[in-house]
Amino acid sequence: MHGGAVLPSGTVNLAHEDRRALHREAKAAMARACAAMIPHKASVAINIGTSTEAVARELLHHSALLVADQSKFQRAAPARIATLAEVDTLLTDRAPAAPLAEVCAGWDTAIRVCS
Repeated sequence: MHGGAVLPSGTVNLAHEDRRALHREAKAAMARACAAMIPHKASVAINIGTSTEAVARELLHHSALLVADQSKFQRAAPARIATLAEVDTLLTDRAPAAPLAEVCAGWDTAIRVCS
């Protein structure tokens, strides 16, 4: 690119929901196979994408830990994988506000403040 001039790429960027629907069954099959290879209580880093989102969904069946710094409590995520009700332990750098802490307690979601 030079001076703002670019060649057309021929690639169309589909909306997230449209990409999620493409090859749904194939993504689900790959995700099940991948999740089956990951031991419970393992650390996993997942990048962005609808295939890796499918893996994250399959990992809901694992004993789970969620790591989120306090800034995540005020943000909306671009994709919803699960709710805190489905998480065993929330690891965070600061205690969440009392209303969130109370609902986590009701869900048996442990909160561990790491500092």
